[in-house]
Amino acid sequence: MVGDRQGSEQIDAWIEPLKQRWKDVADIQGIADVQAVPRFLRARVTATIRKNRPEPILLDFEGRVTGGLPYEKKAANIFAISKDGRLVAHISGPYQAGTNANQKLDSIALAFAPPVSGGIR
Repeated sequence: MVGDRQGSEQIDAWIEPLKQRWKDVADIQGIADVQAVPRFLRARVTATIRKNRPEPILLDFEGRVTGGLPYEKKAANIFAISKDGRLVAHISGPYQAGTNANQKLDSIALAFAPPVSGGIR
């Protein structure tokens, strides 16, 4: 999961649905795009995030991870990365039960589904 300051507000709603589907078969990691934070404020931002987040989150101050991902700014972004490091699925936006959020999760599952015989999924 990747989000900037505005996107991070949408991340929490995705956590439980992601854990329900993949907690036993995938690593779920949060990454904060904090490239816009001036160097002199980094310690303060780090302390604030640690205090306010129940789960550990990686902070990408240099854009080394988030800079290489096609993520939507100001939105929650969920990336599915294969074991060999390939990006296989990307969804973005808020999770709202009763909308197409479950279809978005299904698209991630489909990206990891083994091919059916004959090469058609």
